[in-house]
Amino acid sequence: MNHCRMTKVLCLICVLLFISTPARGGEEDAFTRWRVYAQSNDARKLVFWMNCSLRAFLANKECPQKPDFAAPSYYGKFGVFVTLVKKGKVRGCFGAFNHQSDKLDDVLKDYLHGALKRDFRYEPLDAAEIDDVNIVITIADRRHQIDDLDSIDIANYGVVATSENNETDVIVPSEIKSVDALKRRLKGKDINQIFVFRAVTVK
Repeated sequence: MNHCRMTKVLCLICVLLFISTPARGGEEDAFTRWRVYAQSNDARKLVFWMNCSLRAFLANKECPQKPDFAAPSYYGKFGVFVTLVKKGKVRGCFGAFNHQSDKLDDVLKDYLHGALKRDFRYEPLDAAEIDDVNIVITIADRRHQIDDLDSIDIANYGVVATSENNETDVIVPSEIKSVDALKRRLKGKDINQIFVFRAVTVK
C-alpha cells in the first residue's frame, strides 16, 4: 500500500468512525487550539524531543530527554501521523486516526518507530543521514468526501483514498507536492472514494 502505513484493521476502523461525520463545536475548538499550538514554544519542545527520540532509535538507545511539552487534546478527536523528510523527499510515514493510547508521547514514539521501520516504500534511514532529516507531525481532523481532486487545498488538507479492494491510502500534506503529483500517485489504483481532512502541521 502506498500511503502512511496503517494496519487493515485500523483502516477499517478509520473508515467506520470518520467517514462523513460532522465535527462538533468542541472538536472545532480543539482543532483551533492545535493550529495555535503549532506556532508555540511547546511545539518546538515537542519537535526537539522527537528529534532526540529519532537519534535514540537509530542508536538503539533511549532518549535522555523527558517529554515535558504540553499539547492540546487529541485522543478520540484527531488522527496523528509522523513523516520523515530528507531534503524535501519523504523517507517514511506512519500514523492512524485512532490510537491505542491517550498519552501523546507514547503514540508519537510508536509512529516514529513505524515511520523508520514499518513503511517499506522507502529505504530505511541510517544514523549518517540524521542531520538532514526533518520530522513532520500531522494532526488530522475528521474527513469529508469530495468528487474533484482539483478542489483540494494541498497546503492545508490531507487525502484519504479508498480502493475497490478495500485498501486505504492516507496522504498527509507533507507528502503532496501538487495536485498533478497526487493524481499520478492515485492513478491505476481503482479508487472508488476520495475524502479530505483538514490538517495542522507541526515541524
